[in-house]
Amino acid sequence: MKTLMGYSDKLSVRAGDPIAFKVGDSLQSPYAAQIVRLINGDTNPAGPGYREVEIDGASWQLQGRHQPVRSGSCVIIPGATSLPLGCVRLELMIWPTTPDKPDQVLASLWDPPRRQGMQLVLDGAEGLTLRLGGRSGQETRLALGAPVLARHWYRIEAAFDPATGMATLRQTAFRPEFAVQDSGSVERSVDIAAMGNPGAPLVLAARPAVQTGFDGHFNGKLEAPCLWSGPRADNLFGAWDFSAEMSGAQITDVSGNARHGASGNCPPGP
Repeated sequence: MKTLMGYSDKLSVRAGDPIAFKVGDSLQSPYAAQIVRLINGDTNPAGPGYREVEIDGASWQLQGRHQPVRSGSCVIIPGATSLPLGCVRLELMIWPTTPDKPDQVLASLWDPPRRQGMQLVLDGAEGLTLRLGGRSGQETRLALGAPVLARHWYRIEAAFDPATGMATLRQTAFRPEFAVQDSGSVERSVDIAAMGNPGAPLVLAARPAVQTGFDGHFNGKLEAPCLWSGPRADNLFGAWDFSAEMSGAQITDVSGNARHGASGNCPPGP
């Protein structure tokens, strides 16, 4: 069984440029590291064979340490940590690739230890699901039950108004298929008087994990998320355009409220 896993922080460098190697060892054992010049990496028996040359002065004996690799990407909007969860409405577009897989979080404002806030989830056979956690510890969910087709675009809307106790879900297919009822809506009263203030960022395509990092990652594409912190159009909290600033990790808020975020899709540094 292989216990070492590693990668370099750059794919290529020039002479004199720095490069770092991130290595994790599940057994936390000593290991030897050596930088080599690769002459031929083809291991095909019909070829000349694998060949490498060790670089003088570029070998080390190191102590391994466990560094878990947390797969999956997401978007983090830190400005939402102070958002009081009163009336809230969320809209976005999705293109799922594994819609039958349960517990895929499209968006979350969620405090895992206190289980307060909201999660918008694709939950297998239940389909689009809104999960709500109240400040008194109670939890409830609203499921749409409509099918979600792989590699199809949908507009998703979710809302909760504590003043009326009504929760709403709506799913609209951009390209309806014959004899497939993959659009629909549901609205009903839920037994939560008020959501707690999760003190957590808005996370798109995942949710904060109980210990550290994120889990519940969504498989597919997600576009044009918008969040309102009240029932009126002028209660727009943020609207994020993933096509802006594509050369970096910043996620730009185009609502004018400057609630920018960042994308993350690689293991964190040491």
